[in-house]
Parts: sequence; structure tokens; C-alpha cells
Amino acid sequence: MPPRKKARKAARPEAGDDPSPTERGDQPSPEDAPPQPTRKAPDKPKLTMKFLQKQLEDLQQVTTQIANKLNSTNSSDPQTPGALPTDGGSAGLVGLNTSPSSVTVTHVTDTPGVLPIATTSGALDPQPPSLPSINPNAQMPGLGSTLASSILGRAVPQEIPTHGNSSGQGASPSPAQQLNRLVDNLLVQSLAPSTISAYRLAWQHFRQFSLEIHCTANIKPPIPEPIVCQFISYLHSKGFAPASIASKLSAIGFIHKIQNLQDPTSTFVVRKLMHSIQKNHVPDGRLPITPPILSQLIDALKFIKTTYYNQCLYEAMFTFMFYSLARISEVTVTNSSQHTLTLADLRGNLDSNSGLTSFLVQFKTYKHSSPSAQSTIQIQPHPESPHCPVVSLAKYLQLRGRNPGYLFQRRDGCPVTSDNFAKALRACVLQVKLDPQKYTSHSFRIGAATQAALQGVSDSNLRLLGRWASDAFKKYIRT
Repeated sequence: MPPRKKARKAARPEAGDDPSPTERGDQPSPEDAPPQPTRKAPDKPKLTMKFLQKQLEDLQQVTTQIANKLNSTNSSDPQTPGALPTDGGSAGLVGLNTSPSSVTVTHVTDTPGVLPIATTSGALDPQPPSLPSINPNAQMPGLGSTLASSILGRAVPQEIPTHGNSSGQGASPSPAQQLNRLVDNLLVQSLAPSTISAYRLAWQHFRQFSLEIHCTANIKPPIPEPIVCQFISYLHSKGFAPASIASKLSAIGFIHKIQNLQDPTSTFVVRKLMHSIQKNHVPDGRLPITPPILSQLIDALKFIKTTYYNQCLYEAMFTFMFYSLARISEVTVTNSSQHTLTLADLRGNLDSNSGLTSFLVQFKTYKHSSPSAQSTIQIQPHPESPHCPVVSLAKYLQLRGRNPGYLFQRRDGCPVTSDNFAKALRACVLQVKLDPQKYTSHSFRIGAATQAALQGVSDSNLRLLGRWASDAFKKYIRT
């Protein structure tokens, strides 16, 4: 046998020999194999927010790809993505007509950690109302138009959004319209009637200024700052007190604010101008009417060319104003009269012998009063005085009669105006050789406050007697 064949034969195992696993090419048996560490089954992915977001993004991407393919396939006849094509060439569901422009996909949020939401809206979906965009820090134009119109004396356009208006005549107002009316009513009630009257009078002064200086009374807000400064100087030259000028500026500022306009009265220049006026203001030169001066003025009525009725009328008014600390608007009719007393506001107190002992006066409204605030004072007799207020008032009422109306009336039944009273008082002041510039209708109130303080009336009681809302009464006391 050749040597090569012998070598190959020797290399082959004999039959019956059990070859090793390595020689067989088999894997070792479990018994022979060394122990292996056990492997855990792979964990299922956790449903985390990030995982769900990734899944939704993948799903949205697939949906977009399908929609793009449908659009490219039907480019000759555009159809709504996802809708079955029809033979008529119109896209959409059977019996409905839609177009790609009527379907939009809106991605609402991409905030990390928040599920993205894709919403579709089309011709088939209920559409939300198209409300105007509103800046929460800005006031909508038109609010307070009723109040502004009342002060300015002209119509102010109302531009409040009224989404959902009912159309047609006789249709009931929409909820938005009802709320707009409520807003206007609440704003009107935010100011006292006396404040509205004062603001209205301030704008009358401004129109008069505009007519005299600029030859027009049609200057409307917004008012430039130079015009406001001219108005301040105009009032100062007319002799208005700083407090009166400030009150008129408040009216101008209020109209600008309620119309959402920049307030021209709060600028640096205006503030410095008002500071200069207050700094150089001459103190109030009006003098108090004291009890002796009161008697002189009443005695002077006899020397004035007037009727006996008017003598009794003005005697009653002089004594009433002093002992009740009355304002001129409470006893006469003025341009903005709303606090004038009527006969029904006066009641006489009788003793057991039916003799008149005193009068009760009810001030239902007065300057700075609230709707629920009323003031009642008692006018006591002063027998030591040559002109007792109870006697003077009773004598006048006997001539006046019981006709309803204003408390103080002329013989013809017309109310006494502030001009009527000012002329009668001026004539009496000149008759007793006093300065009519220093003794005016307000001198009765100044004199009564001074007399009460000298008699030791407390500040709280004096504030109640004079119907003051603050410590302003201290400016009335002359020492």
C-alpha cells in the first residue's frame, strides 16, 4: 500500500470509535458544558411620554406621506385627502362638496413633554365664533361712550365689539349687546351726579376757551399738551383758584382715560405749571359774615328799592344760610342745580300750645353726598338776636303759601336764582359800606363755621353740620 493511503487510513477513525464532540462538530451536551449565566427576556419598551410622542410623530409623518401621494395621483382633479374620488370630478364624501382649501391641519403644540395634537377643520366641522383679538392690557374702544357723551354734550361713537348681534328689526339684543349696555350703566353709576355736572361745566369752560383763543369750539380729544397748558393759563388769568383749575383738569383727564387715550393732564410740564400756580396763589380773601354783620345786612334791606315780599324773602334767606351753613346751590337754582331745597324738605316743630319752636331741614342731596346719605339739621330760635331765624322763616312762609316747589320763591312763583341772590346781597353790602368782593354768598358759610369753632363745637360735629366730607371745613375758619 502506498504511504499516502496508509496515512489517510490512519487518520480516519475506526468504526466503533466514539469521536469527540469536537471532531463530530456537535455542540457539547448540557451535562458536559460549563454552566452559563441565565439571560433575562428583553424588557418591553416603557410607555413614556417621549415614546408616545415619537410614535405620534411617526404616525403623523406616515399620514402626511399618504396624503401627498393621493394629491400627486389626483393632481388633474384635486380632491380632499382621504376622500374617495367620484366620477363627477368633485372630491369629497358622497353628496358633499369640499375642497383642499376648506380642510386645514393645525399643529397645536410642540411643547416638550406635552402630547402634540393635530386638529382638522373644514366645511363639515363646527366652526368656533370669529371673535376679535383683544389685548388684556388695553381697553376696548367705545366703553363708557354713554358717560363720555353726557359730559361732552355730544355723541361719542360706540365701537364695542358686538359679536353675535341679532339682525333684523324687532330682534332681541344679543348677549354681547346686553353686556355692553350693562358696562355703560355701571360706568355711569361710578360717578356721582354732582361730579358729572362739575365735569360737564369744566368742558363748557374749555369750549369757551377754545372759541375765544382758537376761534373754534370743536376741539376734540385727544387734546395736545400745549392746548392744555394754554387752558390752565387762561383759567388762571380769569381768577380761578388752583383747586378749581385742578378740578377742570380732572374732567379733561377723565374723558381721555375713559376713551383709552393718553392723559395730557399728567405730563411733567402740566404738573410744574400747576405747582407754580399753587405756589403763587393768593389766599382766599373772602371774609366771614359774623352775627353783627348779618344784622346790618338785614337792616339794609329796608333801604333797598324792593317790595315787602322781597324784604321778607331775603331776610329769611340770609338767616337760613347762616344758621344752616347752607351752600348757594342749596337755596337757589344754579346752572348745575340739583341740591336745591324744596318746601317738602322743611318741617316745623310745635310745642303743646301749637307754637312754633324750631325747624327741621332735610338735605336729601348735597355736594359730595352719596345716594344713601342724607343730612338733617335743626334750626333753633335765637330770641337774643334782633333777627331770629325761626321768626324770619315763619314770616316768609306765611307770605309764600303752601304751593309745592322750591323753598325760596319769588312773588311770581319762580325760584330764586343765584344771580337774583347775588344782586340783592351786593346791594346790602354796599349799603353798609363793605367790600362786595370780600363778602359774597360763601361768606355766610365761612362766618357760621368760624362762629361755631369759637363756641367750642367739635370738629366732628362741625363737619356734620356743614355737610363736609373731609377736613376742608378748617379752611373756612377765620381767626
